[in-house]
Amino acid sequence: MSNTFADPMRQSPIAILLLIYKYFFNIIRQFWPAIIAVFIGQRAGNVSNILLISTILVAILALFFAIASYLRFSFRVQGNELFIEKGVFKKSKLNIPFERIQTLNFEQGIIHQIFNVVKIEVDTAGSSKNEFSFNAIDKDLAIELRKLILERKSEIEIKEEPIEQTAIDTISQKEDDVIFSLSLKDLFIVGLTQNHLRTLVLLFFFTLWGAGELSDAGLDMDWLNEESLQSFLKSGILIISSLAFILLVIIVIGTGIRTILKYYDFKMFRSEKGFKIQAGLFNRKENAALDHKIQQIRWSNNPLKRIFGIHRLQLRQASSVEISNKKSIKIPGIKLEGIQNILNYLLSNGNEYLALDDRNISHWYLVRNMIYVGILPWLLIAGIGYYIFLDTRYLLVLLAIPYFCITTYVQYRKWRYRVNEYLIYAHHGVYENKNNILQLYKVQNVQIHQSPFQWRRGLATIRMFTAAGSIHIPYLQLEEAKKLKDLILYEVESSQIKWY
Repeated sequence: MSNTFADPMRQSPIAILLLIYKYFFNIIRQFWPAIIAVFIGQRAGNVSNILLISTILVAILALFFAIASYLRFSFRVQGNELFIEKGVFKKSKLNIPFERIQTLNFEQGIIHQIFNVVKIEVDTAGSSKNEFSFNAIDKDLAIELRKLILERKSEIEIKEEPIEQTAIDTISQKEDDVIFSLSLKDLFIVGLTQNHLRTLVLLFFFTLWGAGELSDAGLDMDWLNEESLQSFLKSGILIISSLAFILLVIIVIGTGIRTILKYYDFKMFRSEKGFKIQAGLFNRKENAALDHKIQQIRWSNNPLKRIFGIHRLQLRQASSVEISNKKSIKIPGIKLEGIQNILNYLLSNGNEYLALDDRNISHWYLVRNMIYVGILPWLLIAGIGYYIFLDTRYLLVLLAIPYFCITTYVQYRKWRYRVNEYLIYAHHGVYENKNNILQLYKVQNVQIHQSPFQWRRGLATIRMFTAAGSIHIPYLQLEEAKKLKDLILYEVESSQIKWY
């Protein structure tokens, strides 16, 4: 097999632009306290000059580090290893055996797309973070490099392991099949059903910042005071309702735009051994996940998503929690039939969990939360406020009691789980319906906890830890929790299936 990468190669010259941007902001992050101190010590008239000089100096430093980093970075393929040489002042050498490489994910920001280059992030086995990344490589060259590495990796595994085992070890080199995609109409629905609270908070802070900027610019913002607001409120419900509607429209449009930019042209591919997704307009990302590295399958929907019959799906990969969140396969809107199709790929029987019987948690979960969350805190706040300040308005706090009692009851009613010798399925939530499937042999640790309240009533909470986070089931009978723990430990010890 020919090796285009036998001789040392550099990245695309476009990497210099990306490195300038990277070093520019890294320098500012490192020295921002000193920069602020200089500004504070200067008069207002000198601030603009100081800012200009500081920007020029930082830009020159960033340019120096970017060029030096580009010239001193090279890579090559020798045998079945990828060799990297990098460093600005101190040169370091890194060699990665192909068998350790799990996936090579591509990412294209707007600059990458303009110049037809890609950023490559190399995910290796046994690492809590990416071993390294290439800032910019010509797209055709990057595809050739990925193909070479995965083909060599596959050859190594076929020699070292039986064919049946290697069937789950590497992403197939065959043409991937598109099994799911999102159109602009789908993305519009997803944006409509997103959590708009985040956009509302951003809009609120933007409004406050904008008012401050206009005031600094010399515009009269004194009309935005308490008296004018009271007069505004008296002007009528119609105006208030109209502005509330306009605000809601702005929030929905903002969330929709953010959703379309992030998930534009979303495609999910299926190969023999894993999944791959591509999405994004200005920053196009590609993430891959091998079947055996997927630790948890999570899907959820909020009231808006339930209207359209869609869910948010997440396939969480084995890694540190921080990296797992970033590298998980996420689908922002998918129907239940689509989830079932994905489960059929990942489980020996994708419908298996549906045939299992529901198991409920103890009613003491409801009693305890009803007392300690729904009633006592609000009685104490209202009582103490009224006693100290003799103000009857503190009694309005008691209106929170029915709300928290109702949500506590709903949460209790939704908590259920199903289990057999292969998997565990949990369902819970208040406004959202949250679902989680975990294959038992992928559990790394299992613990049983008892609070004093639980201990007196023979109850316990069981928590299962995986390489992609944990799930728990609260308020089980202690004997039931112990049996579940024994079942999980038996499956972990007896299973020979690879999961890392």
